[in-house]
Amino acid sequence: MQGGLLTVLSNPKEFGTERVQTIGLFPGADPIDVPENISRVATVGFTVPGRGGAYYVADSAMREADCRERRLSTFRAKDGRFFRLEISGPINLEVLGLRIGMAGRFAKANAAALREALILSKTIYFPAGEIDLRLPGGFLLPSCDGMTIAGQGWQTRIVGYGNIFSIPSLSDLKIENMWIVQTTNDGPAIQSYHENIRNLKLIKLKITIVDSAKCRNNSILIVLDKSAAKYGSAGLNGFIVEDCYLVSGRMGIEIQNHGDGERCYRYQNIHIKNSTFCGLPVDNGMGVSLSGWGDNCLVEGNKFIGCRGPNIEIVGADRTTIKDNYFLGESRNLGAPISISNFRVARQCRITGNKSNGKSAVGFFIEAVDGAYIANNTMKTYGSFIIKGKNIVVYKNCLVGMGSAQVVQIDHGQGVSIKENVIVSKDAKLDKRPLIAIFNGARDCVIDNNIMYNEYIDDSAKDLWVKTVNREDSARVYGNIMYGRGGKRLSHSVQ
Repeated sequence: MQGGLLTVLSNPKEFGTERVQTIGLFPGADPIDVPENISRVATVGFTVPGRGGAYYVADSAMREADCRERRLSTFRAKDGRFFRLEISGPINLEVLGLRIGMAGRFAKANAAALREALILSKTIYFPAGEIDLRLPGGFLLPSCDGMTIAGQGWQTRIVGYGNIFSIPSLSDLKIENMWIVQTTNDGPAIQSYHENIRNLKLIKLKITIVDSAKCRNNSILIVLDKSAAKYGSAGLNGFIVEDCYLVSGRMGIEIQNHGDGERCYRYQNIHIKNSTFCGLPVDNGMGVSLSGWGDNCLVEGNKFIGCRGPNIEIVGADRTTIKDNYFLGESRNLGAPISISNFRVARQCRITGNKSNGKSAVGFFIEAVDGAYIANNTMKTYGSFIIKGKNIVVYKNCLVGMGSAQVVQIDHGQGVSIKENVIVSKDAKLDKRPLIAIFNGARDCVIDNNIMYNEYIDDSAKDLWVKTVNREDSARVYGNIMYGRGGKRLSHSVQ
């Protein structure tokens, strides 16, 4: 017996043209007395009065097996009739016995309520309050399309171990409006190791850790295995993360796949927008990592605060746009705000409108890329902005080196155009390196019509501003304007 209060609390009442009998709590497995002329029953709660009350209707199509399968939403009358939960909209999990609070170790019962709710309806919601979902291995969602799992904003606080929700192959899943708390290190808060996922949306989530020493995992991780995919198959097509706040022990969001491109599932149409990635404590802690074989990704309007690894790392995601993001932090051991690097060359990327108020060790690191447009960014660094890729346009940016004279390095780069930028060195008193260095076989570069400023130089000698090493023909340099000590204009051009 569940609940205890099984006595009739009131006589049958009229409900429109229908008579309704109110009983106490949800009766569970024990048959109860319901008069023959009553086909609708109301409860005052599930396990405690005032929490989870609902209406139940007699259903002549139901059988004993149905009642056994749905123990939290059906019961039997003594006359043999079966009553089922009346569903008129999204299901509040309290009507299936979900409990609020952490003291009672309610995780198993709460998981049962969630599991049965997702059988009954594709739209369910958690109530406000602290909810125990500490399950070894997390909660595996059913492979069902079109589900929405919602909370009541950040007043809904879901507490789990490391992994809280696991996502199988499905489409059109939305998880929104809740605060998810990781307490251990046994997995990402939201994870999937499956393929064939379509239109996944994570909206207005707050995901945090309780202790960075205990929680060294991701907020969100999606890994697409090689499996037996045809060339270019999309394992993840359509993924939106929007208006979220993530404090991770390792990475905020990581998407990757396994395979060599010929036989791997790919991801595409990824949108990460208007979210905050805050205080990633480990040295390789990243805000967003898109790794392997991907296409058509957008990282827009996000805020990155104090990330010690690369804030945004792209490893092979073609046609990625990184736009209007804001990078904050004052430590010299902050990671590069933007990094395109590693084993797989990304193609046709755009980096525009980003701002940095932090002073990271590297401004941006553009290595494994063929075709990038970098424009209208305002960035600061304690080190340099490093370019190693091919066919890159750097246009109308404001790039500031704090304590570094060498603000831009073109290392192995090919077909790099640096045009109409403002390039500034500040506080580099003893640093006599050139503002722009071109070396290690870089070729076919153009340095054109930039405004260059170094507050500790009063010399217009070319090697203090743009210096080529190894190959004198590696760059064409013209039309630049240099400003030195005290803002003095030193030259109209570096030839």
